[in-house]
Amino acid sequence: MLEAKDFFAIAEAMLRSAQGTEMTGEALNGLHDGDIIFKRTTEMLIENVSAIQLLTANGLIRPAFSTLRTTIDLVASFCWLCQKPEDRRVAYLDHEQKAQRTMKALGWEVEYEQFYRLLSKFTHGDFRLNDLYKVVLDAEEASREVSANAEYLFMETESGRELHIIEDMTGERLNQEFGHFIAFKTFDYVLAMLLNGSGSYADSHIWWPGRPFMERFDRFANELVSFPRLLWLQEKAKLSVYQIEGWCR
Repeated sequence: MLEAKDFFAIAEAMLRSAQGTEMTGEALNGLHDGDIIFKRTTEMLIENVSAIQLLTANGLIRPAFSTLRTTIDLVASFCWLCQKPEDRRVAYLDHEQKAQRTMKALGWEVEYEQFYRLLSKFTHGDFRLNDLYKVVLDAEEASREVSANAEYLFMETESGRELHIIEDMTGERLNQEFGHFIAFKTFDYVLAMLLNGSGSYADSHIWWPGRPFMERFDRFANELVSFPRLLWLQEKAKLSVYQIEGWCR
């Protein structure tokens, strides 16, 4: 499958293509300002995707997860609006909706419980995340050059007291640990936003990345062992081509 940077690049390219094409936000066609709402939402998402990519590439995982939660708020609210544009327009523009209620209306309850609430800890600075970047090494595992920020701890073991060194993971290692997952979820949310905004024939729009790619992505999404599952596995059922042909099952 593609590298993390490729998923970020495809997600941004999809948004820019949708933003620059008239009548892409078909779900909001009944609103007099539907087109501008769609374009402004894609504009904000482009900024978020760029920020998440930059933070992740530099090993700044906590703020990357925090920005991803902001992205979920934006996408979930927009998809909620697409369900009943006329009824929900004012509430959407005034940002009156709450995440839990919004995601429940979308059928994203599992996503809320398993992922959104976890990301809220990053957004609100939960101190229990203070050791996310830390790795504990024994004296033999530690490199000869210990960083100035290293912490030293004596631990009782079966062979007696042993010195352990607590170091920060490098940005490169943090990117390897979390980068792919963050990229997958970012792409997944961008895809959900555009699919809901473009309607049941979303795959006919210029922003659609193509059936061969999406079939590969679908296989990957089904094989991915993680929590929560990618939203695509649920949202693809809204496509007419899926309902008729049953592709990507």
